[in-house]
Amino acid sequence: MNGSRTLGALLSCIALLSGCAAGNRYTYSDARANPHFSGSGVVAVTAFDQRPYVVSGDKTPDFVGLQRSRFGIPFDVKTDQGQPLSDDFTRVVVNSLQGAGYQAAALPAAPGDKLPAVKKRLLQNRPRRAMLLTIDEWKSDTSKNVALFYDLTLSVSSSDGSMLAQKTLKGRDDLGGTFFGSGKYAKVAVSDAFGLKMQALLDAPEIARALK
Repeated sequence: MNGSRTLGALLSCIALLSGCAAGNRYTYSDARANPHFSGSGVVAVTAFDQRPYVVSGDKTPDFVGLQRSRFGIPFDVKTDQGQPLSDDFTRVVVNSLQGAGYQAAALPAAPGDKLPAVKKRLLQNRPRRAMLLTIDEWKSDTSKNVALFYDLTLSVSSSDGSMLAQKTLKGRDDLGGTFFGSGKYAKVAVSDAFGLKMQALLDAPEIARALK
């Protein structure tokens, strides 16, 4: 009986320490950018996850950040269905380009792939344009507020592989937060933030010119 009480007390303590920080999942696939231009033609799209901790195997490809308990204990946050983050990012770019009139096609890439192989796969069907989104960093860290760390590079190539344009966004943003329910707030805030980052990348003059 005493053992059962001790175990129950221990489990209650763990639950108290973790609060609502454990088991969170974020949805990125619903994010959307709305480029301020339109066009046509086939665009092959790949998001390539090169985050060092994912490439090394320290974190899985579905890792998107940390949610901290009220005592600061960090818990991993994953994608909503356990799919690689790069798959979600690819889908967002494809949907955004399709909304602007392009025939965008997704060509997934795994973190363990080599860049030459990824580029070759993008160009295998001779698309009018090939778009590569390289993810060197994307991670949120949520306690009371949401911090977002990002390093994204968007490049556009012609059908023969010639680089036409490249744009990088890198930094750390404070997305705000709430004292209560910070996990729910973060889930929406980080998805919206990705939509805005993609909007900025696609609307960069050099990227827009290359797509047109």
